[in-house]
Amino acid sequence: MDSGAALPRREWQHKTRVPVIVGTSIAMVVFAALAGLAVVLGINYTPHFTAIGGVPVSCGSWETEANGGTISDKSVVTIYSETGTKLATTPLERHSTDEGRQCVLRFSVDDVDASQSGYVVHVGDTFAQPVSGSALKRGVVFRPTA
Repeated sequence: MDSGAALPRREWQHKTRVPVIVGTSIAMVVFAALAGLAVVLGINYTPHFTAIGGVPVSCGSWETEANGGTISDKSVVTIYSETGTKLATTPLERHSTDEGRQCVLRFSVDDVDASQSGYVVHVGDTFAQPVSGSALKRGVVFRPTA
């Protein structure tokens, strides 16, 4: 069997080879840059929330007893991760409701790391309690006992 007539040359493949290689190379570089940017932004982005809460206190003294100590408006709230990493610190602030019949020492902390599975909140030097992230977001009320 005879091989037959020669096929016509595919000149379009020869003419477009360099532009196709250049275009593909540029597209790969752009895609790699976008992928790298996405990785960097993903690593650097940690969701945060505002933790809020309070401790009911006596309206006369603005204090309450807690585990052999006293919590007052001079006490500091410190939020730790479950592993013991210190995440935030803030003072307690006086707040009264119902015409001064209910008094609460409140706290609010912005930018608490939301990637933790749980938190331990220390109020003053003598009171600590484990708390979930959802409770801190909604507003947790601590009721320490003497």
